[in-house]
Amino acid sequence: MRVNNILTGNYRKAFLAICAIGLGIIILLLIPAMQEKKEYYYSIDRTVEPGNGETVLYEAIELPVGIYSVRVNYHTTADFEYVVRLTDDSMPPLRVMQNDQILAAAHSSEEFHLWLFGRSENLTLSVSGESEQEIYFEQVCITETGQLWYSIIFGSLMLILLILGCIACAAWHHVHKIPASGFVVAGLIVLLTYLLSRPYLMNWILSTGDTGYHIERIDGVANSIVNGVFPMRLEANFPLGYGYADGILYGSTLLYIPAILWLIGFPVLYYYNIFIILINFATILVAFYCFGRMFQDKYIGLMCSALYAFSLYRITVLFERGCLGEGCAQIFLPLLLYGYYRMFTDDTEAKSYKNIWLILVIGYSGVLQSHTLTCELALIWTGVICLVNVRRVFRKTTFIQLVKGAVFTLLCNAWYAVPFLDYYFSENLMIKHTGQRLIQHEGITLREVFIHFFDGVLED
Repeated sequence: MRVNNILTGNYRKAFLAICAIGLGIIILLLIPAMQEKKEYYYSIDRTVEPGNGETVLYEAIELPVGIYSVRVNYHTTADFEYVVRLTDDSMPPLRVMQNDQILAAAHSSEEFHLWLFGRSENLTLSVSGESEQEIYFEQVCITETGQLWYSIIFGSLMLILLILGCIACAAWHHVHKIPASGFVVAGLIVLLTYLLSRPYLMNWILSTGDTGYHIERIDGVANSIVNGVFPMRLEANFPLGYGYADGILYGSTLLYIPAILWLIGFPVLYYYNIFIILINFATILVAFYCFGRMFQDKYIGLMCSALYAFSLYRITVLFERGCLGEGCAQIFLPLLLYGYYRMFTDDTEAKSYKNIWLILVIGYSGVLQSHTLTCELALIWTGVICLVNVRRVFRKTTFIQLVKGAVFTLLCNAWYAVPFLDYYFSENLMIKHTGQRLIQHEGITLREVFIHFFDGVLED
């Protein structure tokens, strides 16, 4: 049934009214967002001698509410030993947010962002570091970015879409009568996402393991968008402008989500936590879909989804190790299980059997674009499951589905796989020289894979 046949009567009127109101709000918000941005220049002209600890460079800077880009001009031979920051001790921390900027000797200027959610009359620019080299500061330029208005526009747009979605669901329920179990399952999925994401609903980032590295990756993706480079392969601004081939050797596709939030104007605290919440929600939703279809029972699917999303290993990956790439890859692993389950159990004569290869393409592409090592492990698992079901593998219809899945996966990911293989075989990479780091050093036992509650056995 078409949407036009569902949105009738009062639902159609409400839908159109919200669209009109929302469009008017967006247009009104675009007016201040498009206005000319102000710039503030402050001359420093000062040399900071080594061993001074924290030194104040400029005081009593007054700025209105907004999001600013701060550029500091300097000269030094000390590499990564000085950090500059803007602070206002008279305001609560969450009303003055900024990224401490490390200064590189190869550059003469660095930029960082400042978020002011209240007018400040006492901003202080300071530098700190432990170095044996002096550093000379020339001036600082603070520029309005307009990102505050972009953030408000984005938030308004999301709220409008949410209201429109609720109207569409109500109209659908009016026509199709969604069963009560559907609302229960939807509510439980939201509840599971909330419980799993509770640490990321606070005013902090769980800065553990590789969190800082992945934030740098997100920043690199954002800079590639600004520079008109898509897809991002070589991160020219990471680390600190020296460049790195992270985008070639490590899939960054899903990182465009937090990168766009970063460009809109979200501080690191918010865009990182929002992305983790989205990862948790997607993991629960995909696992629920796959297990629910496999067992033909939505409640069993929900239970399996909860066990998977709350597994100790997955929680360790995101919460303790901060492995964003591996956490993203785990969204797609249930799709591989579901795809092969249908491949080996469904009726090969059924019409739906001809589309199973699409599930495998989506699953493998998601894993490969998120975490290379997880993709390698998935391929090993694929070999084992195909070996166990070797007779079914060589059924004509099944074999064709497997070949189609493999070929289309390679074609869809050639833009990533070809540069990856070229760099891996042509460059002298560190990963080729890790013979002393055996898996037994940091691996886990089979028993630990099935642990869901920590009871100290990991220390045995």
